[in-house]
Amino acid sequence: MWIWHAFFGSVGSLNVINVLNMSPLLDDMYNGTAPNFSFQVAGTSYRNRYYLVDRIYPELACFVKSLSCPNDRKRLKFKSAQERTRKEVEHVGLGV
Repeated sequence: MWIWHAFFGSVGSLNVINVLNMSPLLDDMYNGTAPNFSFQVAGTSYRNRYYLVDRIYPELACFVKSLSCPNDRKRLKFKSAQERTRKEVEHVGLGV
């Protein structure tokens, strides 16, 4: 697993949304200077970066939230893999 961006404030002083607002992570997308980040998955081309997030994040096209009620095996597998990966990244940030 690769972590391409990390931003840490003072411990306990910032919630997730405040950290996101202070982080330069999305600045290049907002100001139109984002580098080309094309990739292909199962024959489908994508041109933007995507970030795994939970439900408290705002509705942005680059944020992929977990499915609240997966109704088939494929979606259940996606939800499980996404939540597992997101927890791994959170543990890195906590030093666990």
